[in-house]
Amino acid sequence: SVLYSSVMACVLASMSAVQTSVVAFDTQIMDLTPLCADPVDLLFGFQDDIPLKNDIIYQELFRIPLCCIVPDTHPYAGRTELAKEELYLENMVVCNSYAVPLKAAEMQNRIAQHIPPESTYICDNLQALLTLVRAGYGCSILPQMHFISSDIRIIPITGSEPLSYGIFYRKNAV
Repeated sequence: SVLYSSVMACVLASMSAVQTSVVAFDTQIMDLTPLCADPVDLLFGFQDDIPLKNDIIYQELFRIPLCCIVPDTHPYAGRTELAKEELYLENMVVCNSYAVPLKAAEMQNRIAQHIPPESTYICDNLQALLTLVRAGYGCSILPQMHFISSDIRIIPITGSEPLSYGIFYRKNAV
């Protein structure tokens, strides 16, 4: 769906009858429209996931903590924080997908190195990861998200560096 929406954005932006605007909001509203003369000139993402080139500028919008996700029936579900070392005794769900930010995937793999191979479940997309966690096969590490359903709990990992999330745009787009 990300690829489809990107292609559609390019098609619609090239039509003279369609005006493209980009507005981001959380606690404030930011009009990013001047940065996107072409929709490909503006990307949202985690700082470490997109390589910077000479003509690309990164602007942080906010920082997102890394969290352990567990099913609501897990003994850790009531915890307010966890150390990554506590997860060495748990089954781990690891996701090899570009949908998982690099720093989250690195932490998943560091934890998986401390547990037996039979306690590690590997999947290739975020939906499979969430399904395995919901089913109780193990826990995982992801940036903090807000889930619509209440069957998953998110627990911040102590001592982990929050991920920088923001926009990438071309210098000449300003």
